Amino acid sequence: MGNASKADVAAEIREVKADLSTAKEKLVALKTQIEPFNRISYYLSQIFKPNPNLAEHSKAVDTPTADSEHAAPSSIRQQQNKDRSTITPVKKRHRSEPSL
Repeated sequence: MGNASKADVAAEIREVKADLSTAKEKLVALKTQIEPFNRISYYLSQIFKPNPNLAEHSKAVDTPTADSEHAAPSSIRQQQNKDRSTITPVKKRHRSEPSL
């Protein structure tokens, strides 16, 4: 290539640029064809995203207790009792008391 003339180099550059533009057009066409599959892949990954809390919950629900098969696991019963203990009863007001 040491003996190549400027005209030969310029012609080769034009040829490479033409090939590049053709390749870019093909790439754009392929990207538009692939786009729906990328969307499907994204939504499937969102649906089937691993949820560690769900795995722990299913283990707790599947484990029968000593009381009966349909009773809630002790950890769930403890949480329910805890929730009930934090609820304060609402005092009924008399009609003569002002509302807050």
